[in-house]
Amino acid sequence: MSLEGAVQQVQQQTNGRILTADSIPNGRNKIYRIKVLTPDGHVKVMQLHSNDTPSGKLPNKKRDGSGGH
Repeated sequence: MSLEGAVQQVQQQTNGRILTADSIPNGRNKIYRIKVLTPDGHVKVMQLHSNDTPSGKLPNKKRDGSGGH
């Protein structure tokens, strides 16, 4: 999976606005770190691995830790 593919997958799954997208080297692979603003106003940080295959799920979902509901 490319960075562009990861961004597209996150955008489709969250229906949110992509704020940033970074590629982080991880051995022979890469980790894509994508920050997205969801339609309900929350910022989420998603991490996908370059060797993940595109699917209906987002692996390794993670909140940005800013708290507050």
